[in-house]
Amino acid sequence: MSVRVAAASAAALALMGGAIAVVASAPDASSARASAAAGMDVDSWRLPLDRYVDDSAADERYAEALLVARCLRSRGIDRPVPSRPPTTAEARTTSAAGLTPFSEEIAARFGYHQAPRRDRSPSRETARDAVSAACLDEARTVLVTDHPEIPLAQALVAEARDTTSASAAVREASDRWAMCMSPHGVSDLGTRPVDMPSDSVSERFGLAGHADRGSAPSAAEVELAVADATCRVTSGYRDAYYAGEWSQQESLLLANADELERSRVEIEEKKKRIARVIDRLAPSRTTATEAPGGRR
Repeated sequence: MSVRVAAASAAALALMGGAIAVVASAPDASSARASAAAGMDVDSWRLPLDRYVDDSAADERYAEALLVARCLRSRGIDRPVPSRPPTTAEARTTSAAGLTPFSEEIAARFGYHQAPRRDRSPSRETARDAVSAACLDEARTVLVTDHPEIPLAQALVAEARDTTSASAAVREASDRWAMCMSPHGVSDLGTRPVDMPSDSVSERFGLAGHADRGSAPSAAEVELAVADATCRVTSGYRDAYYAGEWSQQESLLLANADELERSRVEIEEKKKRIARVIDRLAPSRTTATEAPGGRR
């Protein structure tokens, strides 16, 4: 639970009337080193590789849905896309890499439940017929998105996480966490905080898959989750894991700085393309909430 990978996890070329510029040469590692020196913050779980991770999946799906809806309208099919609530600081419970900084505050709000997603885009499910499939292909051509099987930054994040989990400092802190949690009656409690919620806890509180999104945690779930988060702090696990992960990511960043920087530039260009589509096509929230049947 301490580390949730969101699984891991694009502006209109036609509107720009030109091709996307390709980075021709690799920059030096100065910007990478500056990023690594930005400062540690365990509460937000900020890490050196965050700025190199493509976190635009939700926006990409939304932009695709808007483009598909426009395409379908041109063919006489009305399939509107609802407006999307803004992202607020309060709703951000994961880092750029999809890692959850499980804390007492988050546990008190959500228990072991996943925070509600702002992304409700239907674009991945619209290709149910030939017309929708053609519109989806057209949308992806406009956005010019590319999805490598394992993006470099995401692979490095996973490598840093695995190395950190195996470190002596984290293993010792995990043992202390398990001792702290032993009075709380978890029958299948393991020795790794990352394995919480365990199978028995998930079954008890209905946490299978994504079914828990949007539902409220019970008082018993919140009580156990807060105890878990507290034990992670008092055992030293949270600080040991964060410090270890920071150190591993920093080393991997410096070793792969040029390639990561090229990737970051490409990601930023993709985000700009996505943002232009959303700015142009997204319905206003005011219009959506004032429409018949759309009042809050």
